[in-house]
Amino acid sequence: MFKKLLLVSLLLFSAAGSAENSVLTVDLTDPPYERSAAREQAMVQVLARLTGSQAANSWVQDEALAEIDRYLVSESFAGGYQATFDETQLSELLNTAQLTFSVAPKPSLLMWQQLEGKGLMAEPSWQSAAKYYQWPLLWPVWDLDEYMLLSDAEAFTADNLQTASQAYGADYWLALTQHKGQGRWQFFSAKQTQPLVSGKFTAPMTPNDISQLMAKLNDAWLKQPQVKTKKSHPRLENSAPDQPLTLSKDAPGELTILVSGLTRFSDTILLERRLSELAEVNQVQVIESAGYQSRYRLAYTGAKSTVLNALSNVEDLAAQGTREFNWLGSQRD
Repeated sequence: MFKKLLLVSLLLFSAAGSAENSVLTVDLTDPPYERSAAREQAMVQVLARLTGSQAANSWVQDEALAEIDRYLVSESFAGGYQATFDETQLSELLNTAQLTFSVAPKPSLLMWQQLEGKGLMAEPSWQSAAKYYQWPLLWPVWDLDEYMLLSDAEAFTADNLQTASQAYGADYWLALTQHKGQGRWQFFSAKQTQPLVSGKFTAPMTPNDISQLMAKLNDAWLKQPQVKTKKSHPRLENSAPDQPLTLSKDAPGELTILVSGLTRFSDTILLERRLSELAEVNQVQVIESAGYQSRYRLAYTGAKSTVLNALSNVEDLAAQGTREFNWLGSQRD
């Protein structure tokens, strides 16, 4: 009876914490002194929550850091630093980069830890690492039945762990065993009989080791079919400009082009990235925007004709004249 009451309390506490804190809200208890550094740290953290390691390995993180104001809903330095980010704007950016992401609340994670045959309870380093990714943690009570079932490292089998975990109603559980300086971890889903991912480690785990493992679990969760979100978000459409943009004469070594059809901010970002990838172009700059039109200035070396020829091969960019183009990327979504 006591165990059942305790389980109910644990689950209610976990659910309340999950509902209270969105993955889009980052709370830094010990933020950098400078506001700009705190904002950047919060942005990196929210991208890690939504995309795992993907954003850090793409142009998305650089773009988000350069335009933080666009993605912020609110921020406060009361008792630390807290920032809430815009779901629609971030989703637009991540969809443009074709990254798998989720803005859904993270499921609860049940922690089974055993050190030299002894079950471990809550640890601050795990709580901190889980909070970074906004994973609610559940800790077993380690009653006699659980000790009997999971008596040693060899007893940490998929079947035994599933049997012990069912009482907690968790969707995922992590099992770690440590013996004589060597450790093994396994990450399970309630919907599968075998571990999603597993690995070994040298015990004891440092806070950095725990953070890295939590990152692996977050990545593994994002790869689950039921997690991948193809959610439709309201589009932020750019309309026709009140006064259409025009082109002027180029300076030596520069080519200015006018592009129409950039109905979303993310279109402007994606096109700028594609132009920057051209071997003939040294620098790309958006010098003016109005509605769904933008003027890009391309700095180059060599012949202008070579650059114009390269532009004809840019995906989703259709020539409407010598220096005028239409963006087709929005039509493909």
